[in-house]
Amino acid sequence: PGSAQSAAPTQAYTVTDVIAMRSGPSPGATRVRDFKTGDLVYPTGQKNGVWWEVDDENGNRGWVSSAKISPRGQ
Repeated sequence: PGSAQSAAPTQAYTVTDVIAMRSGPSPGATRVRDFKTGDLVYPTGQKNGVWWEVDDENGNRGWVSSAKISPRGQ
C-alpha cells in the first residue's frame, strides 16, 4: 500500500548558487536560512514572479529566486 505522496513525488531542485530562503517573495523579506550550492529544495507550486515557494529537507518553508535553482539531475 502506497501513500498519495509516493504516487506523486515532489520534484527536487538543486541549488545552483549560494542563496537565502526568505519568508516572503522579496529580497527584503526576513531571511529564513541560507543554502549552499548542491542543496536540495522542493517547490510547493506557489510562484510570484521569479520567486518560488519551496520546502527544504528539514521542513522549513520559504521563498527563493528561481534563477538560482534547477531541476535535479540537470
